Amino acid sequence: MAHLNQRRPENISGNFYVDRTCIDCDTCRWMAPDVFHQAGDQSAVYHQPANETERLSAMQALLSCPTASIGTVENQQISNSHKRAFQSRSPTISTIAAIMPRTPLVQLATLSIVQKEMYLSIRPASPRPLSDN
Repeated sequence: MAHLNQRRPENISGNFYVDRTCIDCDTCRWMAPDVFHQAGDQSAVYHQPANETERLSAMQALLSCPTASIGTVENQQISNSHKRAFQSRSPTISTIAAIMPRTPLVQLATLSIVQKEMYLSIRPASPRPLSDN
């Protein structure tokens, strides 16, 4: 869970923010590129969601963040429309089981459990590695 007292100063003011626990995995920038961008070695909010599409993408990024570094100032309810939109962007678990062994180019897979429902998001490998190891 993101902590408001650890909010990064690079975030634009508003409801959504990224805190200092971000590991720069790129998940939020991949899921909501109109809201999140890279600021130094971490992500930050550069544009607060202005419409329902942007809010859905930002909420999906919040739910997918592997370190729970994305937060909101106001308490956000996870609506059925958020869940349906998230499910439509995520393959089913049975599909992932079939794809993963044959896909060496997957860089990050995030499993999110929201109110006893599981969501899996996969980000393809990029030229930039996640770590120096």
